[in-house]
Amino acid sequence: MKKLLFFLLLLIGGMIQVKAQNIILDFETPETSTTFSYFDNGDWPDVTTKVVANPDKSGINTSDSVLYFVRGVGGQTWAGAYGNPAPTRPIDLTTHNRLTCMVWAEKPGTVQLKLEGGPAGGDDNWERVLPIPATGQWVKMEWDVTLPGEAGLKVPAFGKVYKNLVIFANFLEVTTEQVHLRFDDFATDEGEAAQPVPVTFVLNAASYNGTITSASVAGTFNGWDASAGALTEVSAGSKLYSGTFDILPGVIEYKFVINGSVWEEGLSPLDECIVNNNGFINRKASISGETNLIPVCWNKCYNCGEDVDITVNIGFGAANPASPDGVWIAGGTKFEAPGGKYKMEDSDGDGIYSIKINRGTGFGSHFTFANGNCPDYSCKEHLDNQDCGDGSNYWDRKLLPVTQDTVINACFGDCSGASCISSTKVLKDAGFTISPNPGSNMIQLRFDSYLQEKGVVTISNIIGKVVDQVNYTPGTQVVQVDINALTPGVYMASYIKNGLVGTKLFVKN
Repeated sequence: MKKLLFFLLLLIGGMIQVKAQNIILDFETPETSTTFSYFDNGDWPDVTTKVVANPDKSGINTSDSVLYFVRGVGGQTWAGAYGNPAPTRPIDLTTHNRLTCMVWAEKPGTVQLKLEGGPAGGDDNWERVLPIPATGQWVKMEWDVTLPGEAGLKVPAFGKVYKNLVIFANFLEVTTEQVHLRFDDFATDEGEAAQPVPVTFVLNAASYNGTITSASVAGTFNGWDASAGALTEVSAGSKLYSGTFDILPGVIEYKFVINGSVWEEGLSPLDECIVNNNGFINRKASISGETNLIPVCWNKCYNCGEDVDITVNIGFGAANPASPDGVWIAGGTKFEAPGGKYKMEDSDGDGIYSIKINRGTGFGSHFTFANGNCPDYSCKEHLDNQDCGDGSNYWDRKLLPVTQDTVINACFGDCSGASCISSTKVLKDAGFTISPNPGSNMIQLRFDSYLQEKGVVTISNIIGKVVDQVNYTPGTQVVQVDINALTPGVYMASYIKNGLVGTKLFVKN
């Protein structure tokens, strides 16, 4: 009798477990199957995913049919596939707090699922990324929908019904080889709800110019309510403020607030610790457990005095001029793909493209230059077998740990030196203008007050060889320069002021 009762309890428990799970897509019947349409998927020729025979009917998945998904090479870092048509069965999370699926992967990577078509439209979109736990076998992956999403409004999906599903592999990573995945049994399920964890914030307000009566933190975790995130000064007059708050795991956005009204620190869109949310520059942090965030300086991603400014300048040879689509610093693990936020600018029109980034002391990274907007890196410089290229990392350049403010001068695709920039690029205001540029026969140099008294400007070719020297009477404002004898190409007009070089490029047609 006891054995029978025990068996019945096990049976009932199993039935409850089976009932708890709600299969949305198992690719075995028309009702539980759909195709996914690829977008921005690089070199993979298929427009949609395919349902194929299960290649490994073992372990936790012995079903007949599965979804075959491929992320191609050369597409956008956000390439993926969306349900088209949407699944017949809704993704009902009103009672279930887990979104699950089975995955078979050839190599390590990540899967990100996105839910769309919630009751509030785009405001309810939810997405999170998880690492694939194992390769060469079927594994079950579980997304906790009680956690805030990692994009958009960063709200939980629990309690809502969604219409559609989007799949991403290795989201926001540049692909150098195709990623092949099999999926099966997309479902909703039940699990233990996520619990808040203590998170400590520390603000060093030593750089704030003004009287401080209060400091606080406001963000996605407290409804952007500065009054709910009051910080306490560690000791009187220290300008060091701290506070600990219980926050659900996930990616949070936040701001430090001074005196209840000063919200904007002046952080740069190029800073590592920020997210640009529709023009709002917020700090960000990823919370997975009890967390002590590093102390940060007002206006910085790092503590006061623990940062460096890195200025990078890149010039171009006549055979490979700068692309009208833009120039980027990219690559390594610290910079985005070309076309991302690290676009270099030629603000003074001298043909030298520059960018300045602020990083923590000791920052180092591989990097490369891209001449054009090419997320697939097809327009990156080629440094193969040159001494500044690292053959173990795609022949990218290597920036060793930086311990002080640093200026890097480089020529696109060339390790021989910075001759295309002259010796240094410190004088951002070159002190003169060149017109017309490009020119054919004559160009005109118009000088500022310093150069009017200088008396000489040097003309060099793109490899730094002096081809002409323009001498003029001190006090002269405008000088005509005959360039008929120059061969077509890119040239530099330069001078030295207090040991520093001012340079402008011009083109001879």
